Amino acid sequence: MFRSFLLIFLLILIVEIVLFIQVGGHIGAGNTIIAIFATGIIGVMLVRREGIRTLATMQAKMAQGQTPGRELAEGVLLLLAGLFLLLPGFFTDVLGFLQIIPVVRAFIVKIVLGLAGHGAFTNVHNSSRTHQQTDHSFSQNGFGHSTNPFDSATQSSTKKAQPLNSKPVVLEGEYRHESEDDKDKTRL
Repeated sequence: MFRSFLLIFLLILIVEIVLFIQVGGHIGAGNTIIAIFATGIIGVMLVRREGIRTLATMQAKMAQGQTPGRELAEGVLLLLAGLFLLLPGFFTDVLGFLQIIPVVRAFIVKIVLGLAGHGAFTNVHNSSRTHQQTDHSFSQNGFGHSTNPFDSATQSSTKKAQPLNSKPVVLEGEYRHESEDDKDKTRL
């Protein structure tokens, strides 16, 4: 895994150097540097705008009791877009600007969530689960799983998980602090 990331990083670095040389030969070194800074500044402003929009959508979904899985994935892509736009280079700027476009971002999220729903990112399969959830408060958490994450295989099948919107059980009692002298008196 580390080797593949290192290989991708080196390939991007080589592409960036080639593009710097090509663009610098056509428009000059000064204009190339100005273009790099301009794309970075414009890109960060666009990422900020899209990030605020995604955050508002995420908060609206949470207020409705829905899991904002898609919006979280879009937020991660926007962070990645911001990183690409801050890195000096034309290739990374193109990758960053593509991730800012909502249609492209939605397409990438759909692919990633589809892969996650099919178990492409995990090596463990939960086929030995004996207790399935009947309450749908955790269903479809954005990654295709429809089981309660707090459920365990050792829980009895007759005991149901308490829904999130129900009131918790409160145990009442009294507390008394005993000093060492009080403990000695009770032993006698």
